[in-house]
Amino acid sequence: MLLKQTKIVATISDQRCDVDFIKQLFDAGLNVVRMNTAHAGREGFEKLIANVRTVSNRIAILMDTKGPEVRTTVLDEPIPFKAGDRVKVVGNPDRQTTRECISVSYPNFVHDLNVGGHILIDDGDLELVVVEKNADHLLCEVQNEATLSSRKSVNVPGVRINLPSLTEKDRNNILYAIEKGYSGYKGYPRCPQQRHQNHCQD
Repeated sequence: MLLKQTKIVATISDQRCDVDFIKQLFDAGLNVVRMNTAHAGREGFEKLIANVRTVSNRIAILMDTKGPEVRTTVLDEPIPFKAGDRVKVVGNPDRQTTRECISVSYPNFVHDLNVGGHILIDDGDLELVVVEKNADHLLCEVQNEATLSSRKSVNVPGVRINLPSLTEKDRNNILYAIEKGYSGYKGYPRCPQQRHQNHCQD
């Protein structure tokens, strides 16, 4: 018999975590249930944990903390962009995003980026490159054709965003995980130096 050398991790929502479903996954080799704290609350956690434990105590439970995030602000209607377009980017959570200016939720966004930096919006669906840096805005060039909607994720590869690694919600969730005896918790490192801060047991 071939021994399994890896762990099988499944992200399970509290919206679909009935016992029969979890048992099917367990019988297929599931080792770890990952809970995404960005999309569930305490009531959902309790429901999921109870159903997992009904199936087996050998299933590890992993809490994935949300951590800090940067998002675009709201806009009136989706905005189409094409490669070569120029657009301003500012850090103002209270300003609406328009075709001429994309606003993001992190106030120091302009300060933290430099010319040549890449901005990936909506999991990279829209890519921008900074071509000019000013005191109050970045001028960026669009690299591909995409349509931008409200409140999309913003990532900047290789750039340290000066937000706390743990939010207050994360801290409370980690304390809750410790209280419940979870197998581990995980956050997403923003730079190589932070990789050792993730805690996950086998």
